[in-house]
Amino acid sequence: MVETYVVMVVVKGDGRAEYSVREVSLFATCPHLYLREKLRRKHVTPAMKRGLERHVRAYREHVREAVKVSLKEAVELSKGVRVVGREVWLSDGIVGGYADYIEVYDGSARVVEYKTTEKAARWRPSWYQALFYGVLLKSFVEEVVAEVRDFEERLHFRRRVRERDEMFLESTVEEMKRSEVEGRFEGKRGAHCRQCPFRVSCVFLKEEGEDIMGVVEVAGDGRVLL
Repeated sequence: MVETYVVMVVVKGDGRAEYSVREVSLFATCPHLYLREKLRRKHVTPAMKRGLERHVRAYREHVREAVKVSLKEAVELSKGVRVVGREVWLSDGIVGGYADYIEVYDGSARVVEYKTTEKAARWRPSWYQALFYGVLLKSFVEEVVAEVRDFEERLHFRRRVRERDEMFLESTVEEMKRSEVEGRFEGKRGAHCRQCPFRVSCVFLKEEGEDIMGVVEVAGDGRVLL
């Protein structure tokens, strides 16, 4: 049988969740980074504007011929054909967010997080975002592969979602709740610090010195290992 594609839009629902996937991804990378992002005055960079424009354009092209179905219905449709969706709402009631792109086929799925720049695509929070969307999607299908790509479709990260990723998401949320109650957001030092917007003023880096490239954390081609 020749595979075909069914374009879909998942009914988004009310979009409620205690934490966004982006928030949890930042906290998993560094609790102090999460706090600083949460407290700082929001400003939109040119790269963010370009990214938003491309997301909107892709979504508008998608919905022209899309059929609105639930994710459960999409999985049922995917037996024998590939079903795709953009800006798909995924949530377990605690963590939620809009996945940029999902593709479902015969009990397996692929979720893609798109980034405007290569720098953003190689930053650890972006990889966690893809993995956490994959964890949320895994409640509907047996196997999920999470990817981070730029808008030119270059692949920067790819991994099958495992049980340990589900446990990691759960433990990260528990740690977030404890940190909010205790008011403590300790910094995590590592390779991600090189791209952190608060690197210059980070008290944790000043305390621990400038050597922030952990050998264990960096692959030969410069990618951060998770």
